[in-house]
Amino acid sequence: MKPQHFFYCLAIITIIFTACKKDKDYSNKWTGEWDFVVIDGYHHFNPDGPPSSGEDTVYYLGKISLGNADKELNIKYTGTSSIILNVNEYGELSGFPTPYCHGKFEGVDKIHLYLRWGGLGGWSYHAVDGTKKERRKK
Repeated sequence: MKPQHFFYCLAIITIIFTACKKDKDYSNKWTGEWDFVVIDGYHHFNPDGPPSSGEDTVYYLGKISLGNADKELNIKYTGTSSIILNVNEYGELSGFPTPYCHGKFEGVDKIHLYLRWGGLGGWSYHAVDGTKKERRKK
């Protein structure tokens, strides 16, 4: 084989493998600034009287960024609240702190989370809906 043919073959093989390479860091597609609407609620049982409950709605310009581990996202959805979760290529989230929690991405621009903490005496929860802000082209 002539040297020039060898280099042409090498170049073609390199192009094929580069073009067919699957994006392994798919979690980047969800990073950026997000508008969050958070319902912050609680339910508490009172042995001496009626139970108490309440809700408050918070609007927050938050951020989703990459975490320290592969396929990990840091979701900051209020000024004082954030959660680190794992994401797969389909936008399914895992690594929630309690079995009552769940959430998922819808496409690359919507997220829904339900986060609940507590026990027998009551619980607190955050129902989070987020929409990714569009990046302005320069």
